[in-house]
Amino acid sequence: MISVTTECIDPGTGLPGPCDTSGCDGAAGARRPDYVVVTIPDGYEVLPRIPYVLLDSFRLRPTVAVPFGGVS
Repeated sequence: MISVTTECIDPGTGLPGPCDTSGCDGAAGARRPDYVVVTIPDGYEVLPRIPYVLLDSFRLRPTVAVPFGGVS
């Protein structure tokens, strides 16, 4: 239900993208992720409730990207 991934900044474009963290176990020159991204890919159903107004439900798919500042 919840997905946690990592992203790195591409030095060429400056945009975040997928990150290979397989070498992050202490190997010399291993690249640490720049962001940890948490999402709910399938979303969850939300039914807005406003008195006297009928609205259809919709899927809310939140995404949060937090800068990674750790050393391990």
